[in-house]
Amino acid sequence: MAEIVNVYTEQYPALRFIGKSYRDGDRNKNGTFNDQWVQWFREDLFAPLRALNPRDMAAIGLMSINNVPEFEYWIGMFVPKNSPVPKGYEYVDFKPSTVGVSWIKGREGKELYSMHLQCVNGLKARGFEMSNGWFFERYDYERFTRKDENGEVILDYCIFVKEKDYRKK
Repeated sequence: MAEIVNVYTEQYPALRFIGKSYRDGDRNKNGTFNDQWVQWFREDLFAPLRALNPRDMAAIGLMSINNVPEFEYWIGMFVPKNSPVPKGYEYVDFKPSTVGVSWIKGREGKELYSMHLQCVNGLKARGFEMSNGWFFERYDYERFTRKDENGEVILDYCIFVKEKDYRKK
C-alpha cells in the first residue's frame, strides 16, 4: 500500500520546463501515459535536456488542470529560465514559486500514481493550497530507481502552492 512518508516545501527560482505535451487522447488502453515514457527512454529524448541542466537530472511528469476539461500531461525536465528550446520540443515558463513536495512510498503501480488528493490534503493540513493548477511527478534518481528491501520506491509528488504569509495570525 502506498503511503506519504514526508511532506515539505521547496523554493524554486524562475524556471523553464521543456518537454512534450500529451492530452487524454494520447493515453494507452490502460488510461496511462506509460507508452510515451517508454518512447522517451527508448529514444533518449531526455538527452538534449540533460545538456541544458546537467546538475538536475530528474525526469518530470508535469500536469495541468488549467485547460479543463482537457487534462495536460507533459514529459520533460526543468531547466534554467531562458534556456533554448530544442527543435521538436515545447516549453512552459514558471515564475519563482513555492512547491509542496510529498514523498509517496510504495510499489510501482496504479496505487503509487493515484495519491493526488492525499498529497493536496497533506499540504492543506500544513496551511498550503494549490496556486496555479500545475503539479508534477519528480523521478529523483536516488529515491525512485533504487528499490528498498520491500521492493518499494519513493515518488516525489510536487504541487505549486500559494505563498504563505507568516505575518497573519
